[in-house]
Amino acid sequence: MGNMEPSPFIISIYTLWGDDSSAGLLVKLYSCHVVLCSNMPLPILLVLSILPAYLATIPPNIIITLGHGVGYGDIGANNPYTTATLNIDDLIERGLNYKDFYLSGTNPSASMAALLTGRAAPWTGVTKWFGGYSIAGLPLTELTIADYLKQAGYTTGYFGVWDLGHTEGYLPTNRGFDYFYGAPYTRDDGCVIADTPSKDSVCNKDRGLPLFENDVVVQQPARFANFTNDAVMRKIRRFVGDAFMAKQPFFLIVSPFAVNLPKISDAIPTHEMVLGDLDSLVGKTEDLLVSHGLEYTTVRMFSSKRGPIASMCDRSGNVGPFLGLWQPTNYKGTAPTAGTTWEGGVRVPFGIVYPGVVDPKTTTDRLTSVLDILPTIATLANLTLPSDRLFDGRSISEDWSSEKRNFTHSSTRDSLAFFGDGTTRITAIRKFNDKVYWRTSGVKGCNNVTSPDLGEVEHQYPLAFDLLGDKAEFNNLTYNYFKLRLYEECLIAFNRYYNRSGVLRSVADYSESESALVCCGRENCECSPDSVPHKGGVLDSLQMLFAVPSNQPAALSSKQQTNIPPADFGKFHYEPVDTDRKLIPLYGMVFMVVGVVCVVGFTGYHGYRRVVRRRYGYQPPMKEEEEQSQLLESPWS
Repeated sequence: MGNMEPSPFIISIYTLWGDDSSAGLLVKLYSCHVVLCSNMPLPILLVLSILPAYLATIPPNIIITLGHGVGYGDIGANNPYTTATLNIDDLIERGLNYKDFYLSGTNPSASMAALLTGRAAPWTGVTKWFGGYSIAGLPLTELTIADYLKQAGYTTGYFGVWDLGHTEGYLPTNRGFDYFYGAPYTRDDGCVIADTPSKDSVCNKDRGLPLFENDVVVQQPARFANFTNDAVMRKIRRFVGDAFMAKQPFFLIVSPFAVNLPKISDAIPTHEMVLGDLDSLVGKTEDLLVSHGLEYTTVRMFSSKRGPIASMCDRSGNVGPFLGLWQPTNYKGTAPTAGTTWEGGVRVPFGIVYPGVVDPKTTTDRLTSVLDILPTIATLANLTLPSDRLFDGRSISEDWSSEKRNFTHSSTRDSLAFFGDGTTRITAIRKFNDKVYWRTSGVKGCNNVTSPDLGEVEHQYPLAFDLLGDKAEFNNLTYNYFKLRLYEECLIAFNRYYNRSGVLRSVADYSESESALVCCGRENCECSPDSVPHKGGVLDSLQMLFAVPSNQPAALSSKQQTNIPPADFGKFHYEPVDTDRKLIPLYGMVFMVVGVVCVVGFTGYHGYRRVVRRRYGYQPPMKEEEEQSQLLESPWS
């Protein structure tokens, strides 16, 4: 102790004091305590030992990235033969990969409704896709994740394709999201314009695909340049930057455009190119978090809101081993992919990353559903969900550590129900390792041949497949009488649950009208500014990086469409909530307490040594040679 070196604790404070994220600082500080500071005085260790409990009270940021038509075998984490998703694979490798993750619906609208509400189709009423002619969307009686998180002080954003309605009251900004940049539906009901003239630059549909910013149509038909990763990342950077400066936790969903776009030039993008674009967006989002010091305090989830689309042929996704061979074998020309409840249509990738909480480089075969995302986020953000409605999911936080994952918990799911396209009837059930179908359907195959039996087929005896040994779903096992009884009992239990009375049950309106088509208010419904201008926000000093000036007239609101002043695009400012303001001095208090303990401990320790020296005399420890010589000279030796 004679030659005192600076404490690693003091070094860590000096080094990390300028970190962008206070919570990130605490995480790194705690890591320093664990790795470097094992020789620190006991009082300091006691103070640092409370850091994990304190960190658990900090609400994490949450990012959900959703592909469209991305199959189970499209990512390297599930398929060692692909290298198109290196960033996604790296992300999932740093967390937990769920091998048995399912969508609740067979189309994007049903999947998004289940994700945002945590409720299955019988409760939300969402069973079909909301297109350009739809006059409604997700029922207004339903609350979303964004609604709940806003009450907890989060700022919320949605980037990409919405799929849950576009008329007044149904856009993301009406469903709990503070900011929206994207399209209300996929290109099926609208076209985009390429940056260079081509035969695909002319819209051959009723309306061009609208590009929204908040509730304003800023471009129609949308130009491809405003759907690229760079364009979306500009918006995401601004959103995260505003939330960061306001010291608010943020929640955002990214549903990229690339996997939703049609052919926009003579060069047809391959599926690998589309995947690469999605992968690049994931990588840029990770870089953004690192640049703000938010990588330790942000939960990242990756999945897809729809399985591969067979009719896209070589541009379709990879279902992995889940080929659904029974369907094309018995009904020629049909495919068991997106739009069906076969494994290839509803089984998609899912991974979650949360450093320090979720064990890295782990996998699990726990039966998991998109319905589990809302209860999980409620656990992360310490939310209390309303009691006036039933939620079908469970929090999957029990799977995040090896100690908990090795045991069966009361909330562990052993069965899951699936609903067909356009119906709230149960068409299939997953029970343990078996998948049972009472009704099956097929979609158009690659050759676009429509079978007479393309629609839903009801079976006199259910089809059953052992997914453990028959992932391709080829061998029907309905000859097992005992299993059939188990399946029927499971079906009866699910029907009894979903037919309960006295609980909130919403009704979705699927009426269509030409008046519902989006029109920006200009002549021929065409608004074509070269780019979307950016105004306001905390990053104006970087305007050249985020904006391209435009002299075009502003677009009109989709709500009123006439006689409104020009919109101030991109201007959104968030006031930090009181609870976050109170947390700022709390960070300083923690460090002040730790500093005082360090000073008191150091001073007390050296004061004690001085007292001992004066009272008893202090002799430095003798070397071994001196000790041996004294023993030899001792008269008692």
